[in-house]
Amino acid sequence: MHKIIFASHDSSNEPGKLEFIRGLMSPYVYQQNSVEGILDMPIVAPYNGEIPTAFVQFSDTPRNKEYTAGVHCYQTDERINPLWSNPTKYVARLKQYTCVIAPDFSLFLDLDKMANLWNVYRNRKLANYWVSQGIKVIPSASWGNADSLAYCFDGLPEKSIISIGHIAIGKDRQLKQLYRLALETLVEKKSPTGLLVYGSPLDFNPGVKVYYRKDRIMKLRELRK
Repeated sequence: MHKIIFASHDSSNEPGKLEFIRGLMSPYVYQQNSVEGILDMPIVAPYNGEIPTAFVQFSDTPRNKEYTAGVHCYQTDERINPLWSNPTKYVARLKQYTCVIAPDFSLFLDLDKMANLWNVYRNRKLANYWVSQGIKVIPSASWGNADSLAYCFDGLPEKSIISIGHIAIGKDRQLKQLYRLALETLVEKKSPTGLLVYGSPLDFNPGVKVYYRKDRIMKLRELRK
């Protein structure tokens, strides 16, 4: 089994050794951040700036020139994984927009806990990297099952606009209860200045100001009427 040993930073180190080791790591992974919770989730900077009237999905940004819009990442993980695997490639493109919603890597009801934790971490770490590069980032929240509420909001800022994706849940009573519990927990823990809801309207009052933005499916349905 191979190991990478990180030497202490003292005068006995060969010149440049530590810098070489750092160079092997993705820039945002090595980046130092303030952390929260027993899992040391990186804390994302708050956002209380402009909320654009329109958002472009990340996969459409190569063709879009309407930079007064924002960018959202409410797409499949396959579509947004390049943001994580090659972060420097997209910085210049994303900086052109009014703001970017932090990436929504999937959390599932039946996914292994470590997989959900990893996706929460990726959300926070990449959001921090974008902020460090001058991109205006709206923090985003998501959750899996009820157990995930113990950690899925760690690293989100207090007193900030926070984005959530919302699709119509239908008549599943348990899912509706979970969704409401999750938002109530988010509001209690983070006291957001507002919720940016991308997708279907909520069917309850979360107790804070809500900004609604329609997703692509909703817009297509309106055009067909």
